[in-house]
Amino acid sequence: MKSVCLILIVICLCDRSMAWGKRGHEIVSSVAARLLVEKNKMYFLRDHEFDLGYYANVPDIIWKNLGDETRHIEEPNHFLDWGPTMEKVFSKPENLPIKFSDYKNKMGSNYNSKNGMLIWRIQSQLDRCKGIKSQGEVLVCAGTLSHYTGDLSQPLHVTRNFDGQETGQQGIHSFFESSVVNLLDPELKVAVLDRALKMYDSKSNESKSEGQLIREMVTLSFSQVPQILKLDKEGNREM
Repeated sequence: MKSVCLILIVICLCDRSMAWGKRGHEIVSSVAARLLVEKNKMYFLRDHEFDLGYYANVPDIIWKNLGDETRHIEEPNHFLDWGPTMEKVFSKPENLPIKFSDYKNKMGSNYNSKNGMLIWRIQSQLDRCKGIKSQGEVLVCAGTLSHYTGDLSQPLHVTRNFDGQETGQQGIHSFFESSVVNLLDPELKVAVLDRALKMYDSKSNESKSEGQLIREMVTLSFSQVPQILKLDKEGNREM
């Protein structure tokens, strides 16, 4: 599963991945399947790119719509609202603990699951996938895992200003993660695959742990928030 994690993160680190709405999540998972075949000889995935793309959208389309109780549990798994409280405790995103118990203990009385559980959802999903041997279950687990890594690569999923509400830019979230991606497809998938193939070799030689890779993505995503907000203002978006 470390290879799967690496490939998912490599794809999400691509500055063209822009992967988050239904189409974007499918791009992440299907491109990951292609890389796992070409780079890790996981040939059974040749016939299962579509499967991974389907399962990648299950958390949004199905799990969030199983009723209020399930939705309230599932929703925090898709974001991390970095803000003043977390900044006071951890100073910067790369200092966030990967172990959930460490995070909860350090937050103390400030802990609230409504601030987001995304990076710990990724880690728990990784741990779960490692113990699976059935091909069908592996596809489901890897596909849903790709959803959360895709969410972590979306800069507006790691900031309290997740929809531009603090800067007068309401609506930027769905515009950035769905409308723009839909307009760029199908060429976008080709560009992501090309970039991921070029990045894979250098990334695979870094010998970083899963936790380090997750932290790297948190840091990169958060650092891109100002640029996205700036581009949105310059673009005079009307939706």
